[in-house]
Amino acid sequence: CYGFERDVIIPANVKEIGNYAFNNSTTDYYYFAGDKPTIDLDKFNGSKEGYFEFSNVNDRIFTPRGNETWGEKQRRQWDPEVPGEYWGYCGEGLEWHLDTEGNLTINGTGRMEDYTGMGHGWEPFYSDVKTVTIEAGIEYIGKNAFVYCGTIDVYFEGNAPEVVAADESDHSFNPQKATIYYPVLNDSWEIVDGKWN
Repeated sequence: CYGFERDVIIPANVKEIGNYAFNNSTTDYYYFAGDKPTIDLDKFNGSKEGYFEFSNVNDRIFTPRGNETWGEKQRRQWDPEVPGEYWGYCGEGLEWHLDTEGNLTINGTGRMEDYTGMGHGWEPFYSDVKTVTIEAGIEYIGKNAFVYCGTIDVYFEGNAPEVVAADESDHSFNPQKATIYYPVLNDSWEIVDGKWN
């Protein structure tokens, strides 16, 4: 298949996908609506000659939320019955959720993953994100986590997590685009001025 648009939806009744079915496809993302079909992800969209193959096709697929046939921890999830909302995992014990209004929430307990370039789960929607809520329990904000978002308001509900400072490479936030809000009367935020912007 050649010349696809940005996204492809694979219906729930598809039970098997042959090797190289999406040979050299220029599609960005694949949305699976049902159980995991019989599929070799290493040969899903690469070419028989071995070029134009995603280094990790799992970074390009959305799996149905709550569908156990795909395994527990998928970076990107969607619900065909709830258009415009997306979920996924962004670190051990952490989950993200983007609603239809552009509100991105990170919840759980632990440390976010680091990202090289734009590998985060919300990458396809970074221009849609308006606000980010970091719930209490998040201990570390990963490299490049929100750098590619547009202008955003970021609300922290707990203690100040570890971040990659604005003057370091691969920083967590773009200081020109992110406005940080944090809880009053929380001593962990005393060092915020020199670290975040």
